Amino acid sequence: LERAQSTRSDLGAPLQTRSLSPTSSYQSLPLPGSPSKPGTQNFLRGLKLGGFQNESLNVLFVEKPNATLVVNGRETYWPASGNFFVYKSAHTNTWGIGKAKRFKEIKDGKSHGLAHSP
Repeated sequence: LERAQSTRSDLGAPLQTRSLSPTSSYQSLPLPGSPSKPGTQNFLRGLKLGGFQNESLNVLFVEKPNATLVVNGRETYWPASGNFFVYKSAHTNTWGIGKAKRFKEIKDGKSHGLAHSP
């Protein structure tokens, strides 16, 4: 994202690990309760962000597999605090960070979030 100087990337690709910037990374994590047999696990994707002045953004954001949390046809990523989320912006065609309390406005295209990738 902008302050973390990340590289534009499609987060939906099924890669195990991919670097987004010098201070953030992307990784697939096994879903709790998923089968232990190799090749049969479902995975959650996660982003570890860093480099923001707002320390509450420098945390792990994990994909929430819930159809009601999809924005612009893409998954969203949430920290344990639930205060922010990472989403795909249709307006800028970039990934952005928004405040959870503005989820509906962002989903409806009426707000554009706090930060965006280049």
